[in-house]
Amino acid sequence: QSEYKSNQNANDQYFVKVRDFLNEENVSEDVFEIFKSQFDYSEKSLNVNEETLDFQFSSLVVDKFTIDAAYNNEKLPGYVFYDKSINKPYKPIIYFPGSGSINTDSFEAGIENRLKQYSYLLSEGYALIHPIYKSTFERRDNIRSDYPDESDEYKNAVIRWGKDYKKAIDYIETRKDMDISKLSYYGVSWGGSIANILLAIDNRVKNAVL
Repeated sequence: QSEYKSNQNANDQYFVKVRDFLNEENVSEDVFEIFKSQFDYSEKSLNVNEETLDFQFSSLVVDKFTIDAAYNNEKLPGYVFYDKSINKPYKPIIYFPGSGSINTDSFEAGIENRLKQYSYLLSEGYALIHPIYKSTFERRDNIRSDYPDESDEYKNAVIRWGKDYKKAIDYIETRKDMDISKLSYYGVSWGGSIANILLAIDNRVKNAVL
């Protein structure tokens, strides 16, 4: 299911093996369910802790939440951006950032800019939920790139990202000011590519922008 492409670089000729995804066959439903089950976790209390931060731009507000992650007794923090002048319930959007988040130390340092960046959505009645996925911002670890590889470390990182994503949706469901039936996904750059996995492991998202 692959082909070799020739590349000419000065006087050196080399070949790159290219995987032809358009000709790949789909796995069976049984095999897919086995892959999908790697993102499962036991249903436990989220142990939600919430606070409204002292960041405000006009009527735009930021809440910070912390819940139990689905692995290693860790905590999963996140942020909720919304416009308090809009009638509830809000239409929630779960967000996945670009790869710059892997090499950025602090999320809160850029919150005021994010409020302005998301304001066009918030003024239309959307609430944007930004989990701090493992390996990003304050939760940085040994993962230094979003580029996939065949290591167990990368495979396990993908599983953690998927579990964080699903746990954050669990949290959205607990908020009475959110209409979970209108849940959307917004992925930028890395968030656009990893959506191929995330959107397949949870059917609660109704719309996606990549």
